[in-house]
Amino acid sequence: MTTTPAEPRTYGGWRRQSSPGIGSLTLLPTIGLFAAVLLATVAVLLGGLVDGLVVAAVCLVLLAPLVVRVADRPAWREIALQWVWWRARSRGVTLYRSGPLAGAGGTFRLPGLLARSRMWRAQDAYGRVFGLVEHPATRQWTVVLGVNPHAGALISAEERDVRVAQWDRWLAGLSREPGVDQVAVVLDQIPDPGRVLQVAVETGLDPDAPPFALAVMRDAARHLPTGGAEITAHVAVTFGARGLRVAGPEVLAARVRGWYDPAVQVPLAEAEAQGEEAGITWDDAGPVAAQELWASYRHDSGLSRTYEMVQPPRGAVFDSVLLPLTAAMGGVRRKRVTLLFRPLDAAAAPAALDRQVRAAINRAGRRRGLVHAHDSAEVRSALQAAHEEATGAGVTNVALLVTVTEDGEARLRQAGETVTRAARQAQIRLRPVYGAQAAAFAAALGVGIVPADHSIVPPSVRDNL
Repeated sequence: MTTTPAEPRTYGGWRRQSSPGIGSLTLLPTIGLFAAVLLATVAVLLGGLVDGLVVAAVCLVLLAPLVVRVADRPAWREIALQWVWWRARSRGVTLYRSGPLAGAGGTFRLPGLLARSRMWRAQDAYGRVFGLVEHPATRQWTVVLGVNPHAGALISAEERDVRVAQWDRWLAGLSREPGVDQVAVVLDQIPDPGRVLQVAVETGLDPDAPPFALAVMRDAARHLPTGGAEITAHVAVTFGARGLRVAGPEVLAARVRGWYDPAVQVPLAEAEAQGEEAGITWDDAGPVAAQELWASYRHDSGLSRTYEMVQPPRGAVFDSVLLPLTAAMGGVRRKRVTLLFRPLDAAAAPAALDRQVRAAINRAGRRRGLVHAHDSAEVRSALQAAHEEATGAGVTNVALLVTVTEDGEARLRQAGETVTRAARQAQIRLRPVYGAQAAAFAAALGVGIVPADHSIVPPSVRDNL
């Protein structure tokens, strides 16, 4: 009796939010187009053909940023970014200084969106102490969970499917948990000359173990890891809360300090491996100096560039699709991959998916031809998402940020090219977060920044543009 191997399981169906409109236009540009036609018609009736043409020309100029797309983004967004960046730079907001000589209370507070954040010491039901990050500006709290990422090389296909299914159930459960605003998954790559592994092995050795086993472990830790990289991971859960009473802390503060100053990252990792506290508080976790540039961010001893996902995988993919992007890369010393999940409330999910279905059907019904064959695939994907939600699946908004940190512009450019090539292997298109590198760097740390809650554009407007 012979058995045929099971077909590898594939995943897909990621879709960009959209709203109904004429052709490829979304709701607000469509309303603007109708308003422009109405105004031009009234101008012709009241003032003649010349006045009508003038009004039509003015309306077209005003509507163009809403209709024209630059690098798969609306032109209005690029214009707004340029204006906000120029205004911030002229006011000196892109420069940051801290410490005793900066007149900021002598501390090294975190810059930008994290400036008002505070760290508290909390205790769970089992008596374990953990750090709790408070964001007063948005009235949110963040719990950071340390996790141990496993590579998929030594795991069977069946076990990988089970783990993906468990992750899916966990995300679906978040949509039914009141108050959860975002989940951030962060994979951080830093250079490891071998000392971190040696310290970790030495700390974990059992003194009662056979001498031969102790010698083998010490010898392997001393010779194998030369020039390698260490990949750490954590999951940050951000939720809205009221009336929490906790009191004051350190392990996460040391990690954040290392992200802002890569020169101290390895010594801090060694201290963490030994179980020692670095003595860094949240008020001293920030950089001494930072400067935001149009396409990069200078912070103490590091120069970083953060990329955002502008196009998710369009076809069916395997569970290892992100491996080219998350695995250690040659030529990239420091890299941080952050997945941001925003679960949609279970009560609001059906209405949101119904809007997506209507928008997809509307676009497919107004355009014909093979050149727009992807519209029919969009309809099938929207209908499938609605069906899966009706049978118990959750709906989650997903974003991906990748931060590359080097010590110079030439190395940063080379590392950025390596990362974008790896992203293409994962069927993901990345683009630098132009004009907002400081905010993107903070959001990619995975300490509770919810980008959507810091936008100046209301969600009701943003979703229809």
